[in-house]
Amino acid sequence: MDRGQTSEAERALRAGNVYLMAAALGLGAWFHNGDRPSLAAKLGLGPDERVLFAQTVGHPSEVGSHRALRERPPREERRSRADRRAPR
Repeated sequence: MDRGQTSEAERALRAGNVYLMAAALGLGAWFHNGDRPSLAAKLGLGPDERVLFAQTVGHPSEVGSHRALRERPPREERRSRADRRAPR
């Protein structure tokens, strides 16, 4: 592997970290195929360059989306693990 390249595992770990950060911020994230000739052209990439993937992060849709994230209460209102195990 060349020094400038990343392995599939490394790319997957980076994408996973983006998902975790988005969730922590109450945002949604979507990992999708960015390997499209039209995108490469818009970005002005050379013939030996390509986009491997893209990741969109933003506020999830509240209406009509099965992927919308549930809203989380503020940290101070969340129950601890021990409290969740105990009956209310």
